[in-house]
Amino acid sequence: MPTTTFHPAQLKFLQRILSRLYIQPQISGYRLLRQDGSTILADGQTGSLSVEHSFAEFILHLDGSTGLDTPPVERQIKSLRKLANIVLRGLSDQNGMKASFFIDSYLEVLLLLEERINLLNFYERILHLNKSILMADDLFGVLQIIMDTACRACNGEGSSLLLVDQKTGEMYFNVVSGENENVLKEIRIPAGKGIAGSVVNSARPEIIPDVAADSRSFQHVDQVLQHQTRNMIIAPILAGGVVIGVLEVINSKRSTGFLSEDLDFLINIASHTSLFIENIKAKDALVQSNRNLDRKNSEIHALYEIGQIVNSSLDPEVLKQKLLQTLLEVMPVSEALILSPGNRSLVAEYHCLQNGRPTPLRASEHKLAGATDILLWMHNYQEPFAFFETVEKSSNIAQRFLEQNADFYKQYPVPELWVPIFKENKEIEFILSLNGGQFRRQIPVNDLKFFKSVMGVCYSAFRNVNSFRDAVESRKREEDLRRAFQKYVPSRIAADLVENENPVPAQRIVSVLFADIRNFTHLSETLPPMELVALINQHFEDMVDAVALHGGVVDKFMGDSLMAVFGMTESGPTDAANALKAAAEMQKRLSTRALQNQSLGKLELQMGIGLASGPVITGNIGSHTRMDYTIIGETVNIASRLEKAVKHYGVHTLFTEETHKQAPQQPCREVDLLQVRGSERPARVYEPLTLSRSGLGLQDYEQNWPLALQAYRKREFETARLAFKELYEKSKGQDQVSSLYMERCEHFQQNPPAENWQAIHRLEN
Repeated sequence: MPTTTFHPAQLKFLQRILSRLYIQPQISGYRLLRQDGSTILADGQTGSLSVEHSFAEFILHLDGSTGLDTPPVERQIKSLRKLANIVLRGLSDQNGMKASFFIDSYLEVLLLLEERINLLNFYERILHLNKSILMADDLFGVLQIIMDTACRACNGEGSSLLLVDQKTGEMYFNVVSGENENVLKEIRIPAGKGIAGSVVNSARPEIIPDVAADSRSFQHVDQVLQHQTRNMIIAPILAGGVVIGVLEVINSKRSTGFLSEDLDFLINIASHTSLFIENIKAKDALVQSNRNLDRKNSEIHALYEIGQIVNSSLDPEVLKQKLLQTLLEVMPVSEALILSPGNRSLVAEYHCLQNGRPTPLRASEHKLAGATDILLWMHNYQEPFAFFETVEKSSNIAQRFLEQNADFYKQYPVPELWVPIFKENKEIEFILSLNGGQFRRQIPVNDLKFFKSVMGVCYSAFRNVNSFRDAVESRKREEDLRRAFQKYVPSRIAADLVENENPVPAQRIVSVLFADIRNFTHLSETLPPMELVALINQHFEDMVDAVALHGGVVDKFMGDSLMAVFGMTESGPTDAANALKAAAEMQKRLSTRALQNQSLGKLELQMGIGLASGPVITGNIGSHTRMDYTIIGETVNIASRLEKAVKHYGVHTLFTEETHKQAPQQPCREVDLLQVRGSERPARVYEPLTLSRSGLGLQDYEQNWPLALQAYRKREFETARLAFKELYEKSKGQDQVSSLYMERCEHFQQNPPAENWQAIHRLEN
């Protein structure tokens, strides 16, 4: 084979073979020389390092920065050397040019096989890593396995996982493989400092052949460990396109240092690490979310239980005992007292142990002095008082109180938390003194919100009890109304208010129902107080059940009337229909109860109902010390006025045109075009036929009544009067609406209306 001159095809194939050297990223250029030093082929750039290799009959110089004598490079040169010999022999042959295609193909196949071998080695390490991960007990164990594998596979002395503190930007050692684990976990690297900080900023993996010579090096770590980091490979960990940390392997055990395939391996497991870190965060978030949910469920359950208890009696002493016992059942409290403010002292009224029953205490023997400052603190802040809270303003007064009442607290446990229950005037009704061991610290915000909810539930209950007790002296019917209100506090609204103490006011389309007892004054003058209370209580039990049966909520009781809302928490297309069904159910139950009372010789109740549908505003209405979650708006006013107008028309129920539009399937008759006080627009009002007691048939309602009403509105008063008279006579004198229109027709015949008369009737009451 000639050594001085080359066939052009030989040079072409030699150049193509040598270009395969660039598969190794550390090679920046090459020179192929004859033995006499003359250049045959040259390509690329001269590097800081040059390594000489024998190559067929020639000398091959490789240029680069580092790693030019590593095993992968040696294997690459060995394969290319074989190919070069084949090329030179084949092309010097007479048929060499014909064999060029096969040589080229062999070159491609051989190089491809080498790449596949390298890939197999790479995937073998990844497979081993995955098998180890599957055997890990937890996610932190997985991270430790990843770091140990990185250290071992890359032939390093140690490896570490550093995470970025999202608040400060500092980096800290999260997982360490090798020595000095505990010391490293105490070190924090300032944001952007060191090689790690640089990689976080650039998001680019690197091989650092000489750490000491790198200007970015953070020497503090080596100084603390009294250890030298010679070289390292480092790869960023990305999550959602953001660098959250880095993986490092330091001090290669090979004399040649870290290789490019080591960095490739580290880059690959960095993606594994990112996945597991995100899983850890997701798991932690899920655990925390479940804890919060469990706590919230426990709080709601506790509030529900407390609400059930404090709304179960009108005797304040019975309520106190039940409340005390329930608190110890639903809360982590082992022992509790009820204290009531007395004359310049506190009086211990009841004592209860967990799973026990409250024990009444003699007031004369259980007085506590020196509580004025604590009472004033609770009055001013409207919050529970923690005896062991590390707040200076409360700890001193707590200490003075405990010292002054040391004898009492030799017999009873030292309190940890006082939960005040307030009256309407912000004075303290009584105090729940709790002990259990978990309140010997500053109360978390969530606990504080829960206890304030307890205060709110108890405040409402005892306020209602006190108001009811005062009202009974003036009006004997108040007891039943308060009991009905307390028993049927809407649970859906209560749950919303526990979740969100200050709901944002909102506009809703609802149906509002007002129901009023017609003959209450007569009943109150006729019946003894106890019978009156029992009768009214029975009535409201029936009415509230009827409202709840059709998805309504009793918003409030007002004397002998109630207001119910359909669609208060979530508006729906059937709200109006449900309101009409509830009205029918209420009248049905009233009739059934009347028959029962009649058979027992009791007086029966009469009731009028007004219904309106339309927009209202929902929200907390009141002052910062007393609020009601209720509704306001013109729709409420119209429903209230219609309930009062029922008596005027001699019917049981009236509803508006908007209600009729939302529930067109309801059989009804138009009663009037009515202008009520407080409303700028007249309302077309209807009577449901299912509740009508006029005695008229369906044909009269569908044909004769509309004709009579049409004649009236056309000012054909004589025609209208005769039509209404015929309907009145058909009803055998029961249809008071017909009678009312007969009177109007006669009036307008005597006193014709103005030219702009629109048949609108105005009610001023």
